[in-house]
Amino acid sequence: LVFTLTYSNHFHNPFHFDDSHAIENNLYIKDLSYFTQYFTDATTHSSLPTNQAYRPMLTTSFAIDYFLAGNELNPFYFHLSTFIWVIIQGILMYFFFLKVLNLTLKNDANPFVSLFAVAWYLLHTANAETINYISARSDILSTIGVVAGMVIYQYANGWRKHLSLIPMVAGILVKPTAVMFVALLFVYILFFEERKSLFINKRGTFQAWKNAFIKVIPAGIVCFSFFALTQFMKPETWVPGGHSPWDYLMTQPFVLLRYFWTFFIPVNLSADTDWTLVTSITDLRFIAGMVFLIAILIAGFQSSRKETLRPISFGILWFLISLVPSSSIIPLSEVTNDHRMYYPFVGFVLAVVWT
Repeated sequence: LVFTLTYSNHFHNPFHFDDSHAIENNLYIKDLSYFTQYFTDATTHSSLPTNQAYRPMLTTSFAIDYFLAGNELNPFYFHLSTFIWVIIQGILMYFFFLKVLNLTLKNDANPFVSLFAVAWYLLHTANAETINYISARSDILSTIGVVAGMVIYQYANGWRKHLSLIPMVAGILVKPTAVMFVALLFVYILFFEERKSLFINKRGTFQAWKNAFIKVIPAGIVCFSFFALTQFMKPETWVPGGHSPWDYLMTQPFVLLRYFWTFFIPVNLSADTDWTLVTSITDLRFIAGMVFLIAILIAGFQSSRKETLRPISFGILWFLISLVPSSSIIPLSEVTNDHRMYYPFVGFVLAVVWT
């Protein structure tokens, strides 16, 4: 109810930024007869050649919204669609968190802790851009694919656990960042099924790592097959927009620090930050970023030692793992984007609230 009231005045906000080439000037979303072509031709995703990534499920969602709007570019229907998906994500997150907490420490307060975590996430200021920016729906739908996959895996039994691959694949076909589902699932199995820490030298931990690895093999095969498909289907005109992979990589530890502090103090938010690259290891931004990265990794490893603290470790690792596609060696045009926090904050809010 509070989430609905908070966003009640956003449904008529206009199109912005990438919406121009992905929606407004994209002739392919204006006729659902192109549906099959979305999956065979990446040029249908955008009218701008450099942005023609292979995201068929995202293009499909835009085409459906356009159809429901009466074949008009009415932003209300696009915002309404996104809003409904976010509510669905919130429901999935509740059951996801609740299962993790119950496996960790059974307590009558767990449902309220889970609900509080979901409320914090849905009402977080940093997520407002992703919810308002229609093209950023890619982050929402791909995140839902990951969370839905986790929930199915948690609550299903036997072969039905493999049904978790369906939303995961859908998420990858929205945005390839969903490929990190495999790593997240591995950590989940290690912590909450094998009940072991990240320290391999502990008794039985090596066997637990082996068991977790075997369990994620089917997901890994399917996941990376579809990820390879997204890379194969990208036209030669597509470019990530960045330049030096090394400079981009050196900048990312400070970007991670920015995402971290934004969770607690969401100020200086911008849809177009124009941050510059770090070009030297003597840059104070690099030093501060590396200190933070080392500190949060230590926190993640140390909190995995004790079973009751593993949701903290899991949330920290979710935060770091989910940012690998955008905060590593792939130089994107923008060093940092507010909508990149949407996916990692799912795990991080769990870590913070359980702390």
